[in-house]
This record gives sequence, C-alpha cells and structure tokens, in this order.
Amino acid sequence: MSRIRICVVIGLQQNLDDVLQEAKEVAAAAKESGLFDKVYELIGQEATAENIRSKLSDAVRDLRDNSLLVVFYAGHGYFESGFTWIKTAEAPIALQKEVFEHVKQLRQNDGTTRRNSLDFGFVFSCCRIADPDGLQQDRDTSPPDYKDLAGDTIIELHACQPGSCVVDSVLLGFALAYYLRKKPADFESMLQSVSTDVRYLSIDRIQPYTKKVESSLGARIPQLAP
Repeated sequence: MSRIRICVVIGLQQNLDDVLQEAKEVAAAAKESGLFDKVYELIGQEATAENIRSKLSDAVRDLRDNSLLVVFYAGHGYFESGFTWIKTAEAPIALQKEVFEHVKQLRQNDGTTRRNSLDFGFVFSCCRIADPDGLQQDRDTSPPDYKDLAGDTIIELHACQPGSCVVDSVLLGFALAYYLRKKPADFESMLQSVSTDVRYLSIDRIQPYTKKVESSLGARIPQLAP
C-alpha cells in the first residue's frame, strides 16, 4: 500500500492580525503544491476543539506505513512540559500530544492496517510563552514519551525558543507557503530554508528554531515528493 501525505492547517485569529490570511495561504499552497493527498483546513470559526480533534483523528487514521503528517498552526501558543498548547474557545489542546495519542491508540487496535515508520512535522507560527492561566492545574501536562514512537521521525519548526515572545508576523506562514509551491524533495531541508528566510526578512527579530526526534531505527529525512 502506498504512502500517504496529509496536511492539517489550523488558524485561530483571537486578537492577532492577519492570522487567518496566513493560514489560508499555507492551505492554498499545500493544495497547489500537489505534495499532499489530503489537506484539511480548520481556520477561524472552523477551528473548534471538537473539529480539531476530529480532523487530527481522521488524518492519523488515514496514514499507512512510511507516511507523512504535517500540522501547521497560526495563532497564540503556550509552552508546557515539552508541548505547544493552543487555546480554542472551548478548551486548550496540545497539538503534538493529540496526534501522538491517536497514533498510540490506533497501533494498539491495529489489525491488518499498519502505521509504522511514520514522519510527523509540526510548524508553529506562534509565541511559546508560559501559559498565564496555568494549564498544569487541570490538564495532563506530562512530557512526551517518545518510546511509544520508536521507528518514527518528528520534526518541529517554532517561531521562537520556548519562553520567548515574537512580534506578530505572518512571515513564517508565507515563507512556508512559498517553499511548498516550489515542491521541495524533503521536509527537513524545506524547514531549514523557511527558518533562514524568516530570520533574514525580519532582520533577526524572529528567530525560528527546529527540533528533531530521530527514529530509534536510524536517522531518516521525511520525504515530500513521491
């Protein structure tokens, strides 16, 4: 069975200017690139907690061996215990944790459909400040247990280091859209190009950084092209 490539684009405007435009641009570029088999858009009023959880579950369920799931988020973000939390109107959600829990559950229940050696990419166009409301008070904020993801590769691109704050800007999303339309061969080198461009265009006011968790089976670069 052939590999599947899925992109989920989430945009929560809250009180940030141009976030919806940024998310729409990324979604349009993902579709135009032809790199993905499916592109889910959850932007503005569609970005409810229920819809986000439902579409992430659908995306994970569609994955097959050696597949790729890319999640892009634009809006406010909060850093806690290794995760980036987003605040919908209904409830806070840790996007990485949500995806990993779906993968773990499906692997436990799998019959003939396999989901091994998966690649996950998370792109966060948001600040990663400490949550002012204290997520730890009523949420499971235990750090990620990557042993459950042995054989997978996880790459994250963040607009800033944990605990830092960036100026409101759509540069990261529009840079990502630009490189998606260029149809890059692999995900990791594309994120490096995005990071370099954002630093240059913002005159170092925005300093994205990448985080990679390599497969226990050996380093692997997530491929975008078939």
